[in-house]
Amino acid sequence: MNGVFKFNLRDEVKDTITGFAGVVTGRIEFLNGCIRYIVQTRKRTTEGKVVDDTIDEQQLVYLHPPKVPKPPKVKKDKKPGGPFNTPGKFSASSIKKF
Repeated sequence: MNGVFKFNLRDEVKDTITGFAGVVTGRIEFLNGCIRYIVQTRKRTTEGKVVDDTIDEQQLVYLHPPKVPKPPKVKKDKKPGGPFNTPGKFSASSIKKF
């Protein structure tokens, strides 16, 4: 039991065995280490009910892989700054030794 879930809430997943697909609405972690997800369909039945099922983590795959945000672009300064980065202004002989 490490407490880390493979899928997040609201991820769209599909059961590889039954083909049941939907949105993750809940997660369950048992004492024996088994992790199960509550998956709910987006469509209602003819009676107007929403169908959900509890499925083992190993049986699920992403329907749409999660989007990973791109890291922001970092502006590169032309001058790094600081007094010792200016060539010729300071030298080792100008620093007093204590």
